[in-house]
Amino acid sequence: MTRIEVITNLEGLHALAPDWKSLGARFPTPLLQYEWFLSCAEALYPGGELRVVTLEEDGRLTALAPLAQVRRRHGRWLEIMGVSKLHEPAGLLYENPAALERLMQALTRLGHPLDLGRLPGSSPLLTGPGIHIDARGLWLRRPGADRCVLDLQEGWDGVWSAMRKSRRTDFRRLERRARDQGGFQLQVEKPVPAQVDDLLEQAMDIEAAGWKASRGNTLRQDPILADFFHRYCRRMAEHGALHLYYLRLGGHTVAMHVTVSFASVLWVLKIGYDERWRNLSPGLYLALETIRHAAQNGLSAYEFLGSAEDWQGAWPTRRESHGTRICLPLSAEGMRGLLDLASTRLGRHTSRPDRAAPA
Repeated sequence: MTRIEVITNLEGLHALAPDWKSLGARFPTPLLQYEWFLSCAEALYPGGELRVVTLEEDGRLTALAPLAQVRRRHGRWLEIMGVSKLHEPAGLLYENPAALERLMQALTRLGHPLDLGRLPGSSPLLTGPGIHIDARGLWLRRPGADRCVLDLQEGWDGVWSAMRKSRRTDFRRLERRARDQGGFQLQVEKPVPAQVDDLLEQAMDIEAAGWKASRGNTLRQDPILADFFHRYCRRMAEHGALHLYYLRLGGHTVAMHVTVSFASVLWVLKIGYDERWRNLSPGLYLALETIRHAAQNGLSAYEFLGSAEDWQGAWPTRRESHGTRICLPLSAEGMRGLLDLASTRLGRHTSRPDRAAPA
């Protein structure tokens, strides 16, 4: 027996937790887990926008679409929770391609345009023609920004030796210059939930002292996103998965990374540095130290997240592709969706703001 349900409130989301966690165990990314989307729902969609679609077969959850309904210029869309606000990789959850296909059939019957952004390039949803029409609607595929991943299987020595000689020289030069001001020191925090808020406030202060403040892109300037990060970081601290890295120099905290360790990978969620120390490239040096720490602690990879940036080429990274699958129903709602796509705002919904080099 097949059952489709659309969950529109937090109570329904809470009831789904055990089954979501079981299905999420098939996907080695924290960005598809229950904790990520529950934090999204609470902080980013408090006004009844939730549209989490579940597929149950013979009493078992076999596929799930963590969606929200959003208003755009001409009409309402369904999109994956958080993508247009956090700009991180996303996806749907499913046991197998057949369950995913049945879930997609259910999604198209809801009658709203679908925008499934930042799907991994390997997703079955990105196969097939870039543009086609069937009984469900007009389907479009759009390329998205790549992200960088650094493999750590060869350990720290393998990473260091694979870096260009000029890069290794640059980092040694930074170390020598920093010694004149007390030297760089790495501080690693693995907090319990009660410690998270204070430590995250410190990280937010550092971010606010950097280049992002002039663009209005800091958590201090966006209390809704700040609320999301507080909620999510507390939840990951409960699992012992939250790691906050701080770089100190002569009594000053000059850079920070907020990260999560999941599936033997370090996932970098937030970065920032104090602009006053830009000449010593503290952000770049902290990236080096977090990579070293992850490799020396046996993690298999380092996920930069966001979109691929030139500065990440300081290490021997590989690129992972992403794309967006859009479906416009053959209806008035679909026509309004087409007007949205034709508007000058096209691309703002799934592109990530420039993360810039962490000097």
